[in-house]
Amino acid sequence: MKTITYLKPFAAATLVALLLAGCSGNSSSPTGPDSMGGLTMTKSGGTIDAAQRTFLRGRLAATPADPLASGNAKWENRAGRMKFSTEVEDVRTNGAHEVKVNGSRVGFVVVNLGLGDLNLDSKLGHRVPAMQSGDVVDVFNTAGTLILTGTVR
Repeated sequence: MKTITYLKPFAAATLVALLLAGCSGNSSSPTGPDSMGGLTMTKSGGTIDAAQRTFLRGRLAATPADPLASGNAKWENRAGRMKFSTEVEDVRTNGAHEVKVNGSRVGFVVVNLGLGDLNLDSKLGHRVPAMQSGDVVDVFNTAGTLILTGTVR
């Protein structure tokens, strides 16, 4: 069975740079997984060093208060930079919807015509919560009613 791995453009450039840095000039020696300095190919697309990047994600399930709503939450920690995003769709109410992680407010998703995104990035000066597998993300509508909930893994 043949395995195909796809790399994002930045990951391909990183891989090439690492391979060039580690070249001994002997072009006949193969480069295998063990000779790439601990790099790991991941399903999410990209090359990472497991010690430098953590990625969590989870689907947000609707509650009876808004049964057609759906969403996703993603969190990433890479070399001291943290990012968190929550995307919602098919939400019945427009306006600022509160997003909480483990019961603490992290921001608001502004919903318009059923769609909305919250994007936090520590590089841009946003306060991004430190997260771990099992943390709960909740979205509350403008009336303060829970409409979406999920766990990141």
